[in-house]
Order: sequence, then structure tokens, then C-alpha cells
Amino acid sequence: MMTPTLSQDDFNRLTVILAARPGFANPTGRYAYVTAMLQGSPRAATLQAGIPLNMANVRSDAVGLVQHLLQFGQDVRGREAITLLVRALLDDMGFGADADFLISLFEKYPLESANAGKPIPILFLTANPTDTARLRLDVEYREVDDALLKARYRERFTLEIRPALRSSDLQESMLRYQPGIVHFSGHGAPDGLIFDNEVDKMHLVDPAAVAELFRIVEPKVQIVVLNACYSAAQAEQIAPHVQCVIGMTQPVGDKAAIQFATAFYRAIGYGASIQAAFDFGINQISLMGLKGAEIPTLICNPACDPSKTKLT
Repeated sequence: MMTPTLSQDDFNRLTVILAARPGFANPTGRYAYVTAMLQGSPRAATLQAGIPLNMANVRSDAVGLVQHLLQFGQDVRGREAITLLVRALLDDMGFGADADFLISLFEKYPLESANAGKPIPILFLTANPTDTARLRLDVEYREVDDALLKARYRERFTLEIRPALRSSDLQESMLRYQPGIVHFSGHGAPDGLIFDNEVDKMHLVDPAAVAELFRIVEPKVQIVVLNACYSAAQAEQIAPHVQCVIGMTQPVGDKAAIQFATAFYRAIGYGASIQAAFDFGINQISLMGLKGAEIPTLICNPACDPSKTKLT
């Protein structure tokens, strides 16, 4: 794919937006602002080595940077270098005409290959055996789906549901959907998660076996959300094999669980880091006047910094 050429109007507007961002407009912080936005590229060192900044004129520096990024082709992920700038600017602003313009660039120009833009599957697993208390898992799924559909980066995610999960379904679900995020909603116990059995009764699954599945599955799952009572212990066992896991340290109310999940995925869909999305979930429980804001816990692999890790 050839390097995209922006129309003159789009080029000018992009440079104006860049020049107006506080991080770029400040001469003393301009270089750090630019290098931070390029960190997500496999070619970060090459891109940073040729940054044409003189710090004297913010407008000329903006023009020079956009021209610099446009001359590079796609990286191994199928993303144009200019894509890094556009996504960084989106992360640095709220709603408005400028944000709408930046989003429109993905529709007008080949900024990403089909593989680079491939959505991240969220595998939504539910289990509510007939001999356990009824949960509003359908409501939770609906609210999460609605939150993602309204989010800025909605095209970056798909939501796949597997209801009435049996332990015999788990491997097949992981292999079929190859999820980047696995969400389990249902009942849990101190000794593990509760799935359906072959006659829709409760079946307690060995936590070590569940953790082992996350070790062997390829491609690797990035985030696991265990929206079930007492799931923190299971989360601890899964954490070494993924980036981050969310579990519950105590019994969690149905309404609080739904509010947490909705806010978490809404934030992920708007480009928040894993840590920020978790914090949004906690805050949402409190905003709705519900108990249980202290129950969710975020457990991360030591190699992952949740405050800097995003999925968009």
C-alpha cells in the first residue's frame, strides 16, 4: 500500500490541530510530547531520530512533523506512521468538531491495513445454573454492548457471547473466537468459578485448570474480567499468563457488577488505559449510590503497566 497523501485542506487542518495542543505548543515539552506519541510503533527509534523540530515556531514544527510522518510507509502492524499522530491527538482531546475530523481521516485515507484494523474480540461468557440464584446476565450483556456501540473506538471491538457456559465449552470458545478480552459473568465461590454442567446444574471448575488454559492458548489473551463473587483467587492464578485480570474479593451485588462492567468497557472503548478503565468502573459504582466499590481488584502481570497499556 502506498503512503497516503492528504488533501491540502486536511493537511492544513491536521497541522492546526496539532499546533494547538498544549503539550505541543509548549516549546520545553514539545519533544517529549512527540516522542511519547511515537512509542507505540515498532519503528519508534527511527521515527524519533528524524523528528524535524526547531522549537522556534510551533506552526512550522507542526507542518514539519506531519510531513515527516507522511513519508514513512506501513510498519509491521500495517499502520502508517501518521496514524500514531492521529490516534495520539484523539486521546488528547474530548468531543467536538476536531475529534470528528480526526476520526474521518480513517475513512478517507488508507491509514491502516485490514489486519491492523482488525477488531479485538471480547468473549462474553455467562453461566447461571438452574440451582443458583438468578442473575441479570442479559442486562449486563446489553449494557456492555450498548456502551461499546456508543464509544469512540467502537470499530476496534467485537462482542461475542457464549451463554450457559459449560466447562466442556471453554476450550472451543477460546479457539473459535481468539479473544483479546475474556469476560466471565456468573457465580463464583472461594474454590473457583461456577459453570453449568450437562444438565444445567452448577459445576465448580478447578481454578488451576482454568489458569492453565490461559497459559496454553494462542494468541494470548490480554485482559480477563471475572465478574463473579470470590473470583479474586482465580484472578491471581490467571494473572501470570495475561496482561491484567479483574476479580472480586467478596460477594458482589448484581447491580454493582453491571455498573462496573458497563463503565469499564465504556472507558476501554474511548481509549482509556486498563488502569483508568478499572478506576472508571469503581467510580461508577459509587456514582450510582451502590455498595461494593471496594470489591473489584485489578491484578496485573509484572511486565504490564496498566496505567500505560491501552487496547486502541
